[in-house]
Amino acid sequence: MRPWWIAGIACFALIAVIVIGLFFAMPRLMNAQSLEKRLDRALAASSDGLYRSKIGSVTFDPLERSFLVTDIALSPDSLVLTALREKNDPPRMQLLFSASLLRFEGVDFVAWARGRVSAQTVTLEDPRLEVRFDRRVPSESKGAPATLPHEQLRSLDRGVRIDSVFVKRGDILFSEFAVDAARPGTIRFTDFWATARHVTNAFSPRASSDPCIIGLHANLADAGRVDATLEYDLASPTLDLDFRGTVGGMDGRAFNEMLVDLKGIRIESGRHDSTWFDFKVKNGVADGKIQVLYHELDVRLTDKVTHDTGISDKLKNFVNNAFKLNEKNPPDEKSPATVATVRRRRAPETPLLKFVWETIRQGLLETIGVADPSKA
Repeated sequence: MRPWWIAGIACFALIAVIVIGLFFAMPRLMNAQSLEKRLDRALAASSDGLYRSKIGSVTFDPLERSFLVTDIALSPDSLVLTALREKNDPPRMQLLFSASLLRFEGVDFVAWARGRVSAQTVTLEDPRLEVRFDRRVPSESKGAPATLPHEQLRSLDRGVRIDSVFVKRGDILFSEFAVDAARPGTIRFTDFWATARHVTNAFSPRASSDPCIIGLHANLADAGRVDATLEYDLASPTLDLDFRGTVGGMDGRAFNEMLVDLKGIRIESGRHDSTWFDFKVKNGVADGKIQVLYHELDVRLTDKVTHDTGISDKLKNFVNNAFKLNEKNPPDEKSPATVATVRRRRAPETPLLKFVWETIRQGLLETIGVADPSKA
């Protein structure tokens, strides 16, 4: 299963881009059309013109120190997408985003007039984020370093300080095509709520800075309750991040929407009892532990195209011998549960979300008895 909070961080990163873009454009944001133009220019610079925005209405109230945007949408431009496909160069990842309302409150217009972005709260309501990833599209060349969120924030040409960001009633959908798949595997995160505090790039060189605290809550696969906290040191020149959380009990078959088409595996039975994880990332190196408790795990191989489960006994034996699947954790009533210890260094070309996922995946696969393909 994919970690629920990966999509949560992706949603927060997208929200941060929109929020900062809106603040930078405030002097000219008197109507929806001018806001769309400003956002489209910002998106063109960051995505080569792939994305376009839509805005319903804009309300700007200096007396109330508030700024309100309704019916926000972001999606790929169909003409640009068609042209890329005709060139046999489609994007490997696409994002679709919408929200009913984005509200800024406690805006500091004095700071804004001096070229700084400052607000007490930003609230996003009813967001929906869909992430589409297609491994059938060749990956970009390796070796180019990935820019991390704190590096992007530090590179801005003006100060940013937002006390609190709130996300309410969100839904996140992540779909991925495997190289040999006919359909994408999908994982959903419903009833998504999040808070982020101390979002800033205004740091004092003589004083320590509070980390950005991000709290995430959602239902994984519309079933298991997830709660997590991330502490992200935005002032650090290197990647310094702590993340910890829990996942509640759920029927393992809830993951079949993802596993059948993405991995060619169907869970016939099994109960996920609970998961906890706790990781610290310092200077780009993650150290931590993860425990996944489950029982009565029974899986069957399927064809990703036909969904046929008629795999030969010979192949089944090969798979069982190769993977040595652990049917439960703990293995019995007298044995302690496996707690996987993970240490992983981020490669310069690896984006933050991929690094976090690979860290969790390493411990998860070790627990269930499957080799981590990235460690081969």
